[in-house]
Amino acid sequence: MAPVVRPLAILLTLLAFVSASGSARAQDRPWLTDVADEVRDLALQTSCFGGRPPQTLYVLGVSGSRDLVDEADQTDILGSITAELGDRTRMRITKADTFQIIAGAASGTGEPQAQEIRDLISRADRADITVTLRPFRRNADKLSAEVILWARNSAEGKGITCTPSFIVQIPVGDPQCKSAFETVRLDGSIPKLEAYTLFFSHCPQVAEVQRLIAATRAQEAQATCERAFDAAARENTVGAFDTFIASNPECRLVATARSIRDQLALRQEAQRRCADGFEAAKTADTADAYARFADQSPQCNEAALALQLSELKRQREAAAEAERAAEQRAADQKAQEKRAAAERDAERLEAERREVERRAAELLAAEQRAAEQRAAEQRAAEQRAAEEREAERRTAEQQAAAARQAQPPAWNPPPPQQPVYCYVADVRPPDAWLALRTHPSTRRGSSLRRLPSGTPIQMLGEQSGSWHRVRIQDGTVGWISWEIARWIRC
Repeated sequence: MAPVVRPLAILLTLLAFVSASGSARAQDRPWLTDVADEVRDLALQTSCFGGRPPQTLYVLGVSGSRDLVDEADQTDILGSITAELGDRTRMRITKADTFQIIAGAASGTGEPQAQEIRDLISRADRADITVTLRPFRRNADKLSAEVILWARNSAEGKGITCTPSFIVQIPVGDPQCKSAFETVRLDGSIPKLEAYTLFFSHCPQVAEVQRLIAATRAQEAQATCERAFDAAARENTVGAFDTFIASNPECRLVATARSIRDQLALRQEAQRRCADGFEAAKTADTADAYARFADQSPQCNEAALALQLSELKRQREAAAEAERAAEQRAADQKAQEKRAAAERDAERLEAERREVERRAAELLAAEQRAAEQRAAEQRAAEQRAAEEREAERRTAEQQAAAARQAQPPAWNPPPPQQPVYCYVADVRPPDAWLALRTHPSTRRGSSLRRLPSGTPIQMLGEQSGSWHRVRIQDGTVGWISWEIARWIRC
């Protein structure tokens, strides 16, 4: 089925090209342009239509003899006229239903033909313009015909007013033969040319198409040969030219390909020997191996590269030796610097250790001195407190004795109350204190002093709830809460 489907597709393409548009139709058939121009000129003569432009147009058909125009040509001519006038005018067009044989509208016709014309005119009495044809001669594929236009003044009831006519040359036969031939000739592809010979075998252009097919095949064979040779030349290998010779034995370039193939074979053998020798030198990968290959095979392309590699190897070996020596020197210097750094670190650590010991000894001595000073201050404070209590006691005794002496002998007052002395003790935590306030309350007044452990106090005897009024060494009088009696010793 594939060989049939492809020509069918090509045929559809050809038919689509043949029936493209009204403009293309007019270009292929210039007689249609003449008909359309004459109808347009007649339509512009408004005097033929009572001063108004025509609105309707009637195509009666093709008049003539079947010897001049067969039914297929009649159908084609009628359809072409109708389509062209539909494209070129704005009038409402009516096409005749049948193709009647009409002798024509010229003078000298017989009564039967005149009656037929009258019948057709009566059928088209409502059209502003009527178009008829009268073929009178056929020469090969050209038909000479007279086109007669009838203009009707229907508005004023005057009937036919103008009847211009003109001669056209109408191509007959298969109109697709030439257009399809031009299409495939311009395309030039063998499948489309073969499709033309299959579907247009009756056309006179078939012989030319067959000649084009033969010429195109020869050109394509030559082009294929040249493309294959160019591809082999681009690859430029023995295998590529062997493939070309086997695939194109009839090509005129086969002899050239054999000559090039033989030269390439000799060159490839020499290149193979050079490549093997160079590969052996690369396997050894020494300066001597590369130098030996260059001396033994100076004609090889790899000889220059081998000399360069030999020199490069020697330079690299010398550089590697120098680098190893430099690395050894650097390693020795680094080890020496590391030892010196270790010694410096040891000395620094020893100095830091001695400094830490010295600072620790100083801190310990300072703490001892501070402790001794605090103990001395504590003892001095206790001694002052004892002395103050003793002084207060003596003062109280002296005041009592003076009071007794001042009283009359007859009255013996009660002995004075002995003052009570206490001190703040066991405050927890050790850095806490006992507050001496201006009022017997934590809500009123303010704090006068902070009484740490060891502070002596004198109880003055005055009491307000759980608060007691006291005096401290500097003579300050205030209140302390007895709810913390566990911190007071008397």
